[in-house]
Amino acid sequence: MKELKKVNMFCSICEEIHEVSLIEEEKETIIKGEKIKYKELYYKCNKYTDNNIFMTGELWNINLVNSLDAYRRKKDLLTSKEIKEIREKYGLTQSEMAFLLNLGEITITRYETKQIQDASVDNMIRELNDNPLFALKLLEKNKAKFKRYENIEKNIKDIIDKNVISFLNEQELIAKYAEYNNESIENGNRILDIEKLKNIVRIYY
Repeated sequence: MKELKKVNMFCSICEEIHEVSLIEEEKETIIKGEKIKYKELYYKCNKYTDNNIFMTGELWNINLVNSLDAYRRKKDLLTSKEIKEIREKYGLTQSEMAFLLNLGEITITRYETKQIQDASVDNMIRELNDNPLFALKLLEKNKAKFKRYENIEKNIKDIIDKNVISFLNEQELIAKYAEYNNESIENGNRILDIEKLKNIVRIYY
């Protein structure tokens, strides 16, 4: 149990406004037959010692998402936050991403809040994230569903262009430092780590 901060707010224990503590505590729950550990948030009234904890509607929702995401991580599924980040990467609303994947209009809304995606949908979202050409193909296939088709198409093509540049730059680095692909005294008996090299280049450019 850890106190995160103190805040002034309406306390539903003593029914008045005063300073309460926001507490984080590890809890266990069962989701789909699996025992899951997650971080739960609640408020503690500091005026009473017994039965002095309470939650707001916002904390109930946060705790629900935290528990579902703990299950997702255990099953190697994308978390609600990761799904949202992929959606925002393409500049899509929740309903637009659902249309793109040929799902029900509010399906992505549920995945970002209170529902766990199955493995097949999770794989499709991962493919969407990894392969903007796949996203462009899905957009064209479901074109009739989109009022912002041109804007979304531009967003995807911009991502494709960046990926091509990134790929070409990586190939250039590999070619430039090809001699370091084998262990030798000159390179400290190490093989070229292209990802590490790319990160170093980004620092200076």
